[in-house]
Amino acid sequence: MASATALHRAKKLINAPESLVEEAVQGMLLAHPKTLARLDGLHVLLRVDYANVKAYQVALISGGGSGHEPAHGGFVADGMLSAAVLGDVFASPSVGSILAAIRAVTGPRGTLLIVKRYTGDLLNFGMAREQALSEGLLVEMVVVADDCALPQAKGITGRRGVAGTVLVHKIAGAAASAGLDLMHVKAEAEQAISNMGSLGLALSVCTVPGSTPSARLDGDTVELGMGIHGEEGIERMPLQPVDVLIERMIQTIISKEGEGGHGYLPLAPNQDVALLVNNLGATSLIELNVVVRRAVQVLESAPVFARVHRVFVGPYMTSLEMAGVSLTILKAMPECLARLDAPTKAPGWLSAEVRVPGTTGASIPLSPAPKRSNADTDDSSASTSPSSSLLHAIKMYQNNTLAVGAALIKEEGYLNELDSYGGDGDCGVTLKRGAKAAMDLPADVEPRNASDYVTSVANAVSDSMGGTSGALFEIFFRALARSLSEQQAMIPTPEQWAIGVKHAVERMSFYSGAKPGYRTMLDAWIPASEALLAGKGLEGAAAAARAGADATKTMEAMAGRANYVPISVTHGHADPGAAAVALAFEVIRRNHCG
Repeated sequence: MASATALHRAKKLINAPESLVEEAVQGMLLAHPKTLARLDGLHVLLRVDYANVKAYQVALISGGGSGHEPAHGGFVADGMLSAAVLGDVFASPSVGSILAAIRAVTGPRGTLLIVKRYTGDLLNFGMAREQALSEGLLVEMVVVADDCALPQAKGITGRRGVAGTVLVHKIAGAAASAGLDLMHVKAEAEQAISNMGSLGLALSVCTVPGSTPSARLDGDTVELGMGIHGEEGIERMPLQPVDVLIERMIQTIISKEGEGGHGYLPLAPNQDVALLVNNLGATSLIELNVVVRRAVQVLESAPVFARVHRVFVGPYMTSLEMAGVSLTILKAMPECLARLDAPTKAPGWLSAEVRVPGTTGASIPLSPAPKRSNADTDDSSASTSPSSSLLHAIKMYQNNTLAVGAALIKEEGYLNELDSYGGDGDCGVTLKRGAKAAMDLPADVEPRNASDYVTSVANAVSDSMGGTSGALFEIFFRALARSLSEQQAMIPTPEQWAIGVKHAVERMSFYSGAKPGYRTMLDAWIPASEALLAGKGLEGAAAAARAGADATKTMEAMAGRANYVPISVTHGHADPGAAAVALAFEVIRRNHCG
């Protein structure tokens, strides 16, 4: 039996906390054999060609505690770091490991250490540098302190080094690759450091392997300015819309004291910048894209009026599984942008495309649907004045659409409940969207024939529903419209409708792969179609659809999400799609048969 402590530990894909970093290093070497090597017995990753490169190029070394991947090992390669020194999770690497890395990669042109501002890193990298200098090696050091969470007078620890460090890796690495000497590489790194600001927003707290998860951000609480090791931030607050949160983050980075910030990175109008949107560990890419949208909007609109030339998006410096995001803003001169654009094979580097400030991205006009020729319809359908019989038929189709739509909207809750047993509980919501779109079709637009009207319903479904059920209903209506057109049925007879429904149901089965007995909406569609073909009319079709829907209560699902659910969960509950089809046929039967 598991202990109470084990039950409350965070779930991690590890063997043991004490072997985590070593096994991760082994994994990186296996994944990148042409890029990475290691110093024997140490958690020090080197670029594979370090021995050749150090003869003619300035070397770069960075590092720190593990748990921030891809930082820093993922940035070892041509055009970035020569070596990364890895400590245990959230722990500074030892002086011995750092010194070993310096000895390995330092050549006649020297080495630049890029260090995040944390006490352990400063002390250990500093001591390693002092020893290397005493051995006659040429070593310089820069300290990255880009975090804008803390006020400038916040003790001797000062600002923390966070995600902006990765941009320093890239800029200094490109400068070294271009052949600059050590002091010029250092100068470019220091210029970048002095022209950047970062701030994080955490939705959850990270958990060190083997530890108990923190309840610090339970519920809907988020924390502005949390550090990459879970250090205290500026403020805890209720979760708000992302637009509000991102505006607050940017205001904190660029504003003066007393105006919501700490005066770290004031931006003049028309300032050229690069933006880094960093995943802190567990944030989905779709959320990051929403963050990008708002961050660029805020930076390029009043009162900031900056010019965003590059947008870097993804995980650059994470905090284990922390949910959240950090923003880094870098004042970027043309030569700085050129360094950011320079090539590298570093496995963790995600490049940014060149962007024209003020643009929202390409928007391509939709191609119009091809116009149908008169040959697609009979002669009468091409006339400019619809007959009274056609107008009467179209009115009947519209009334059916309104009645079925109203019934589906009324049963939204019931259909959601049915879907909750084997799906994601939104079938009623999805059908409601489609129903409302179809009901909102303009009543004064006069289709040339039944096929035109069914096509308009298909378009409404396509624009509104989404999901699997939306795709299936769109397939049904488009296939039905095509069949009616091919039959040249301006006002279809019952037999023509039956043929059209049969064709539409066959297309649904073909594209979905579902067959009778799979517990899907086809278990209602197929018997209804067969009843129509047998001449049993709407009365027989409605009865057959209802019987088919009821039969799904005892079927084992062989398609859709319900396929993953035990039959014991769905037993006694109809498939929601089949229930909706049966309901539609019953409504149309009442409209026609009373």
